[in-house]
Amino acid sequence: MHRSLCSRFVPALAFFALLLSAPVILSAQDAPPADRKKLEAELQELQQQIQALKQNPQIERSLLADVEIYGKAAEWILRHKEFYKPQYVKETYQVLETGRQRASQLAAGKPEWTDPKGTVLFGYYSKIDGSVQPYALTFPADFKQKSSQRWPLHVELHGRGGKRNEVFFIMHPNGRGPRKDHDWLHLDPFGRTDNGWRWSGEVDVHEAIADVKKRFLIDKQRITLRGFSMGGAGAWHLGLHYPSEWCGVGPGAGFVDFYQYQNHKEKLPPYQDKTLHIYDSIDYALNAADVPVVTYGGGKDKQLVSSTRMVEKAEELDIKIPLYISPEAAHQSRMPAYQNFLAQLLKISKEGRPAWPGRKQIRFITYTPKFNECEWLNIEELDQMYEPTTVEGGWMRNQEFWS
Repeated sequence: MHRSLCSRFVPALAFFALLLSAPVILSAQDAPPADRKKLEAELQELQQQIQALKQNPQIERSLLADVEIYGKAAEWILRHKEFYKPQYVKETYQVLETGRQRASQLAAGKPEWTDPKGTVLFGYYSKIDGSVQPYALTFPADFKQKSSQRWPLHVELHGRGGKRNEVFFIMHPNGRGPRKDHDWLHLDPFGRTDNGWRWSGEVDVHEAIADVKKRFLIDKQRITLRGFSMGGAGAWHLGLHYPSEWCGVGPGAGFVDFYQYQNHKEKLPPYQDKTLHIYDSIDYALNAADVPVVTYGGGKDKQLVSSTRMVEKAEELDIKIPLYISPEAAHQSRMPAYQNFLAQLLKISKEGRPAWPGRKQIRFITYTPKFNECEWLNIEELDQMYEPTTVEGGWMRNQEFWS
């Protein structure tokens, strides 16, 4: 199996990630022999620079990651022969050049990318496996790092690209960053390519956000999550499984369950069917009571059904999820309805999350201790795994009450 669809997954239940993200298996495609030889020589030069930096105890680990993402991107595209288009060869040269430039700047104590403008690539070392992972961050035109201002953060999850790898991601960050009149930082996680933003992809979102918080002043009450297609599936998943982490959630299209999306008619064996409650976002629709959710899509898009089903499920629970539709649009992230969708998300972002200790009233559901937090509530134990555990209630000063 192609490495980008297997080696980046956390092993547990990975077969569900494969089923639901509908992966495309690609055959290896190498660079022309002359280019491969030259690229390997340039990679060796960069790796030598990185090793020298690692020997310097005064080099910050986070800055080292900002250099190492370029070496890893080139190493992996060569190792796994992922030159799917002729442009990938040229872009690998560019990645190596930027990596060498950053290594030289860091060795001289003058890392220019730390005075950020426009879109900048950063890296972090994942707690999953110690690997270095990239993310892109786009800054407002008036961003000043030394200011005491705390900035809203928009996290946009990319869709499935099929031919995405680190080189492609570094050269083409998915999200379209803020214009001059936008006042937020825009984060594009890599998510270890196309795994439906589950397992290691899910953790990557949390780790990328944590790394941004370490580097820049972020308004923790104003973190917005959004995405389209596979990114929409990720936004449904992360938005409803972790409702207290976001001030607003904006999925477009995507998938929200296994059976409908895969058109799977026969019920899976019980040991598989039950564990779908970890994965199926629609089972967590009740949690839209704890975070504002807005969705959009095209009237001619087959994946619009994910949004309509979630809206209908929420209505059954007396929860409103606004849905904006462009009737003539197919499967495309930017459509007329997107502007109304984004305007609503921005309105929610300006309001922000309730100050500590958060919402006084919650309605929360989970099927596993993996997703056990909502505001001031922690569920430490379930009577039965993969069965619905629901908490509805709240608190008042000097008094608690539950329903």
